Formats: sequence, structure tokens, C-alpha cells
Amino acid sequence: MQNNDELANLWQTQPTQKVDVEAVKKSFHQETTKQRRYFILDCLAMLPGAILLFTYWAEFSLLAKVMIGGIFLLSYPIDVLGRVFVISQSYDWGDFSS
Repeated sequence: MQNNDELANLWQTQPTQKVDVEAVKKSFHQETTKQRRYFILDCLAMLPGAILLFTYWAEFSLLAKVMIGGIFLLSYPIDVLGRVFVISQSYDWGDFSS
């Protein structure tokens, strides 16, 4: 028990640093901006594939068209829901506890 009291006293005497709220806000805004840029880049990264797919669609076999369509139908809702979830996390919806 003596050891715990000494440890607690040592812990209580530790100097603490003040939190620089402005630095935290600046860092938060920088991270938010960076995440939004990555989000836009992710969206734009799909454009070349979509353009190529649209351009050469007539040259694909029926099997390839069915496979591409199936992959799109399965992955697109997951992609959209994921993006909506990420965007919804970046907004302050207020306090609904009351």
C-alpha cells in the first residue's frame, strides 16, 4: 500500500502542460481539409475507368458486360453508403440528448 501512495503522490506532482486550443483547432482544420481533398481525389480517380468503360462498351462480350454490370450493382451502393457515412461524420449534428 505504501508503494501505491508514493506513486500517487509522484503522479500528482507531475507538471502538466496547457493545451493550446488554437493549435488543436488548426490541426483539426488541416486534417479535415486533407481528408476532403483525398475524398475528391478518390472520386476523380474513378473517371478514367468510367470513360474507358463507356468508350469501349460495344466491344465487350455479353459475359463481360454482365460481369461488369453485376460488379457495379454490388459495389456502387456500398461505395455511396460509405461516402455518405464519412461525410455525415464531418458535420456537427448538435446535441440530441435533451
